[in-house]
Amino acid sequence: MASITESSIYDKSSYIPAIDGLRAFAVIAVVIFHLKASFLPGGFTGVDIFFVISGFVVTASLVRHRNDGLWKFITGFYARRILRIFPALVLCLLLTTAAVILFVPESWHTQTTGKTGVLAFFGLGNLALFWHSHGYFALSTEFNAFTHTWSLGIEEQFYFIFPPIVYFWLKTRNANQKLKQIGSYTLLGLFLLSIALSTFRSATYPKAAFYLLENRFWELAAGALLYQLWTGSNLFIFQPQWRNRVVWTGAALLLAGVAIGNHGHHPSPMGLLPVAGTFLLIAGIICHSEEKNLITRALASRSMIWVGKRSYSIYLWHWPVFVLLRWTAGLESAPTMLIALVLSVALGDLSYRFVETPVRKHRFGRLLPEWGIVVTGIAAISACAFVAHKGFKDKSHYTLSRTRDKEAWYPAEWKDPNAISSGRLEGRQLFVFGDSHGVTFRTAVQALADQHGIKVVMIVEGGRPVAKLMYPVGKNGELSPWFQQGYEQIKANARPGDIVYLPSLRVRRFTGDLTTHETELDPAQIVKNHELGYAEAVKELELLAALPVHLIIDAPKPVYRSPAFRCVDWFNKMNPIAEGGLTMEREELLQHRQLVMEKMEMLQAEFPELVVWDPFFTLCPDETCHAMDGELPLFFDGDHLSAHGNRVLYPEFEKLILRMAEGDEPSLKLPAGSPHASLSTPDAPPSGRPTR
Repeated sequence: MASITESSIYDKSSYIPAIDGLRAFAVIAVVIFHLKASFLPGGFTGVDIFFVISGFVVTASLVRHRNDGLWKFITGFYARRILRIFPALVLCLLLTTAAVILFVPESWHTQTTGKTGVLAFFGLGNLALFWHSHGYFALSTEFNAFTHTWSLGIEEQFYFIFPPIVYFWLKTRNANQKLKQIGSYTLLGLFLLSIALSTFRSATYPKAAFYLLENRFWELAAGALLYQLWTGSNLFIFQPQWRNRVVWTGAALLLAGVAIGNHGHHPSPMGLLPVAGTFLLIAGIICHSEEKNLITRALASRSMIWVGKRSYSIYLWHWPVFVLLRWTAGLESAPTMLIALVLSVALGDLSYRFVETPVRKHRFGRLLPEWGIVVTGIAAISACAFVAHKGFKDKSHYTLSRTRDKEAWYPAEWKDPNAISSGRLEGRQLFVFGDSHGVTFRTAVQALADQHGIKVVMIVEGGRPVAKLMYPVGKNGELSPWFQQGYEQIKANARPGDIVYLPSLRVRRFTGDLTTHETELDPAQIVKNHELGYAEAVKELELLAALPVHLIIDAPKPVYRSPAFRCVDWFNKMNPIAEGGLTMEREELLQHRQLVMEKMEMLQAEFPELVVWDPFFTLCPDETCHAMDGELPLFFDGDHLSAHGNRVLYPEFEKLILRMAEGDEPSLKLPAGSPHASLSTPDAPPSGRPTR
């Protein structure tokens, strides 16, 4: 191995082209994975590769300023990072914010988007995702235009704490032996501590393991440790005779990491493959030997260097492009995938040419002192973050989506400040106990509270149905913990005459909000599931019926093959998710719910006090059912009511509650042999909604 001197290592001219090629490999892997995960199942580990490279390169950058005092050493580093990272990042965040505001309709799936976007300005996007998302591999994460900023947050937080560690190492190299050892092994100790914590959390708390710095520190530290070893030891991997074996071993581990794609136990131990592979590849690349093998020649090729130099900007832009296409035109077909790739590379190139490079070379960076650059940068970043925050807050004023009419679309607690209570339901309580279909009935129950003084208690959560009937929710024949918790709350607080309403989805959905999922099911299994679901519903109702309350269960409403909020705007009508349309034939939907209606008839026979409310025919009075009532939505997505849909059903629901509370309990029995009959309240018209 050739002699390595500090001057040759620290010299700024010691550019290593193949490391840019390694960056290119990493960003290509990430982009392919984000385009369609099945193309490269482990492509997400490209970020792990970036982390190791960053640890190595940042350590080299810090060491070049080893003769500076502590203040200049740290502020100089932060100034360089601000000039290097934030101009392109801030521009991308601002333009992405504008695009999201214009083209992405608001929904419960986008509530994390604005929070992530604003915190990303400060390098805290990973914390927003940790606090508010369901995890990196959750479907909703694919529709957050700022998800990719989690890795930038990890790096920026690492940059914040790393300079003092390097400074301590540099200043103790010539100290006494004991202090020198402490300085040399500090980083190694932190590396080992981090990998141990990462391994534990990957198995027990995977979201924290994925998003938080302490569980990712070891990946960045691996690159820094490699730099330490390179400058201070004769490690065998740097010997010429080992060079080819090291490079080929590293390449094999790297390819295994991006190919396997095991989401479990990541970042540790599964992250060891790409991290160890990158460690060995860089070790082979930096070995001072004139021999170049096939891999290093490929990494140092002109095309790989071109991509590698633009890797940061391509990474910044590819994800917003992909997400915005998912929301609008869709990202399922080969043409849209090609358009997404071309746009990502083009925007990355423009950002590299006209933002990254000019800012780094501008005299502004030489005119201001380092602390001045830091202060100015923080002020500018804060101002831009405020603009983004304001934009998200006032989104309804700027969006091009028809869903900007929140009072029509979003089923929230629209409290009427001018309402005067009749007092007819004062002292009564209405317990709404069920899944997200209870959540989206808030407009109607709030109106009931405003107009008649009833106290509404919401015990609702998405995915937590009661009396599901389609299949059992609990495990091993036991009632679900969610039901038991809600039941105990009702039991402890209910008074004679109170009402318990059980809204839940009880038929198979045709679509989700973010993707279609209509599947063929085994008819025999469907019947069996309904039998098991009925048995569970009987257990639940036995407990509730023993309380001094009135019970209401709702029959299935219409469901649609496309979510309304994603299909009503001109810019998303061509999206594949809109192909199912916003209409359904009534007879098809009645057949779709037939098994559930039969089970409800059986429930009524077993629990005479149970009232079944059927809103189906109010929402679908014609032979064809419509998710839209003219220009207004009856449904927000494929099965949840909109705020307007709440108001359409409210007169019927109000009449039902008043009659029950005042002792004139309606008899809502199914006519014999008629599973398709409406279970509406007596004397109610078949449709209570305005003419379409």
